[in-house]
Amino acid sequence: SDIWKHGYKNVFGLYTPAHANMDPVLTLAKAQGLKTIALVYLDDDFPIHVADGVRAMTAANGMSLVVDQKYSNDLKGMPALAARVAAANADVVIVGSYMDDAVAFTKAAKVAGVKPKLIAFSGAPALQDFADKVGVKSVHGMISTVQWSRDVRVPLGFDLAFRYSRLYGEYPS
Repeated sequence: SDIWKHGYKNVFGLYTPAHANMDPVLTLAKAQGLKTIALVYLDDDFPIHVADGVRAMTAANGMSLVVDQKYSNDLKGMPALAARVAAANADVVIVGSYMDDAVAFTKAAKVAGVKPKLIAFSGAPALQDFADKVGVKSVHGMISTVQWSRDVRVPLGFDLAFRYSRLYGEYPS
C-alpha cells in the first residue's frame, strides 16, 4: 500500500489494497449493529496490513477491538489463541491469514467454542482446499474476502456475474 503515498504519477492498481481488505466485512458488521471485534493475524506483510486497516475502520465505525493479536508461523500456539478469542466473546472475529494458519485457527476455534455472529478470513475459505481440510460444515457461515473476476473458473462464478448484470445493468465489482 505504501506505493500510493509517494505521489507517483501513472501508478495503477487493480486489486484492493490489503489495508482495505476487510472494509466490506466491517461495513456489514456495523450495519448489523455488531460492536466488538476480535482481530488475529499472522506476522507477515499482507496480514499485518489487513490488521492495520481493521484497526482504522474499527475505530472509525465506533466499534471496539477486544482482541488484537499477532501470531507466528509456529501454529502450536493456535489452541491458546482460539481460547483467548472464545473468552473475549466478540461479535466479529477477523483472521488475517493464509491457508495453513486459517485451517489451524478454524480447527482450534471449533474446539475452543468460538461462536461469533460473524467470522471472516482474508481468503482461505473461498478455496475448495480449505473446505477439504476443515470440513464443509466448518465453512458454512464464514466470510472470505477475495479478489474476484467474472471470468474466474469456479462453480457459479460466471453465473453470479450474469445474474448480477441482468439485475443491475453492470458487472459486480
